[in-house]
Amino acid sequence: MGCQKQSLGRLFLFLASLALSAPFSYAQVAVQPAAMRRYPQIKTWQEKQWALSRTPEERLEILRQTVRKGRYSGDPRLTRMFQNLERELTFDPEMPGLGRTILLSASDSTSQVRGASRTLRYAGVINGDRRFELTRLNEPYANAAGKTDADIEFRHMETGRKGRIEVKEWSEESQRTNLAKAESQFRKMAEDRRVSGRLQAWVNRRANTPEIEALGRKYQVPVYGDVATGKAAARPGQMTLKVVLDDIDRRAASFSRASGGGAQFGFGIYQLVVSGHAFSRELDLLLDPEQAGQASLLHLGESGSLALGGGFLAVSGGIKVAQTLEEARKLSDVGRVASRLSGLSKWSGRLGILATATAGGLVAWEYYRGGLTDRQFSRLSMAMVGGALGSAGGAWAMAGFGAGIGTLIAGPPGAALGGFIGGLAGAFGGGWAGSTLFAYAIDSYHEIRDKEMERERVDAIYAYYGAR
Repeated sequence: MGCQKQSLGRLFLFLASLALSAPFSYAQVAVQPAAMRRYPQIKTWQEKQWALSRTPEERLEILRQTVRKGRYSGDPRLTRMFQNLERELTFDPEMPGLGRTILLSASDSTSQVRGASRTLRYAGVINGDRRFELTRLNEPYANAAGKTDADIEFRHMETGRKGRIEVKEWSEESQRTNLAKAESQFRKMAEDRRVSGRLQAWVNRRANTPEIEALGRKYQVPVYGDVATGKAAARPGQMTLKVVLDDIDRRAASFSRASGGGAQFGFGIYQLVVSGHAFSRELDLLLDPEQAGQASLLHLGESGSLALGGGFLAVSGGIKVAQTLEEARKLSDVGRVASRLSGLSKWSGRLGILATATAGGLVAWEYYRGGLTDRQFSRLSMAMVGGALGSAGGAWAMAGFGAGIGTLIAGPPGAALGGFIGGLAGAFGGGWAGSTLFAYAIDSYHEIRDKEMERERVDAIYAYYGAR
């Protein structure tokens, strides 16, 4: 009986201890945190290490370690997606915004990690393209349309023009849901282009909806959809960032093409008008039986070559201006027509230069044969050189000025029209001023020489007769 009582007592104590410990055990389990946040510690670590580092190599290693420490990045993302920050992803560690973007790739938020990683991959493609210089990442700025940030900023090496790329990964549903937000972004990008002249591009990892494409046309911001994150397309029909950069490269050159085309067109028209008048006068003399003796085939060839050269140059410049207008209208590749027009413009320009050089050669030949005196040759040559330099200089200066004003007013179409008008006005004004100034200079030189010779002749006469 005593043994049974002892057994019952032990059982009671055991059950009682379980009952008392169960709430405590439950409470212990309930207060365990789901996961530790790594991002604040990673951010603090990066800031401390950055302050202690001295060389670019040390800072690049800090950026690698930052990616490694991330919850959703680690070694796989560093080595596979970021190529260990080597090759085209060997960024300048001092580049504004790079450290912040790398830090976001180590975020505790998967959406931030994806966004920062995509931006870095696109930036790597730009960094490896010699046509561009990568300058900034995720830099905030503000304009009259509001505050925003530029995901990727770059500089076009050939022209020096700056640009920015807005990076997105919006699904079809997200695009329709965030349409008002998208329009606000497009408005800010258009204002940025108007104020700073920077090139703009909207690049979406997913296919764009018709509504987004319509906003791009409305605000004259080129939009690109279904753009692969890597250098190569993941499937047939997908766009790569290289295709986007090819288009940006062509658009970057549109300003210089507009100003250059306008200058070439203006200079060509000036040369055509001035030389065409001389050619017509010489031809009339040649066809008139009573005045045929006053005509010269060499003069006809000279003026005809200059007029032909001016015509070819005008055609070449006009094609460049037309191309700029067409590309601005479509904001996309203009296809085979553009390629053929580019070839025609190139060869027309070469023929114009050749014909102009031929005219100079004919003048030199006429002088060599004795058809021109020293004074006639020098005056004709200086007038031609002055007119050419003045016309070309005026055309280039005014075309660039006109294209710049046109860009601020109406973007790429304004650049084309401004370059066209400025080039035409500058060519005629500069050509007239240059030829007049150079002709006046050579005439003044000859007058001074004549006076000196006359004084020497008089002195010689007085010396001769005075001695007798």
